[in-house]
Amino acid sequence: MQPGGYSGYDKGLSVLAKYGLTSEHTYRGRGALLCQTQQGLKIIRPYEGSVDRLEKVYELLKHLQESGHELVDQFLRNDEGSLISTDKEGISYIVKDWWDAREFDARSGNDVWKAVKSLAMLHRDMYLAPHACEDISMSFLQKQDLRTTYRRRNQE
Repeated sequence: MQPGGYSGYDKGLSVLAKYGLTSEHTYRGRGALLCQTQQGLKIIRPYEGSVDRLEKVYELLKHLQESGHELVDQFLRNDEGSLISTDKEGISYIVKDWWDAREFDARSGNDVWKAVKSLAMLHRDMYLAPHACEDISMSFLQKQDLRTTYRRRNQE
């Protein structure tokens, strides 16, 4: 264990200090590090996108939270007010609130019904925030290559 309570093996864990957080337990999952902290479950992911797009997504997620979507995986701002934190190796990370829940089961009628209902409410509330959604979707469509995205997702 290195000073600050992290090991060199746990990439990204060191950035928690920039949020005033310490990790009690860590778990690996899908290209990210899940951390149980004194303020609940957080997820740390490497980030290579633009700050501008991240700010727009932050605003959209904030709008969704204010509209009643309590379990939104919102980004956290670090002690300097930034959504992105860089470790000593120069790698950029984001930290988000995370929720301990089981994954969606497509064979469960109840899960499907809850998902359809949640999606309908999500679309309704995103429709009420078109300024944020339009900017995000257009920048995403212009920069994403679907083959690269599918290849990356399949590797996970």
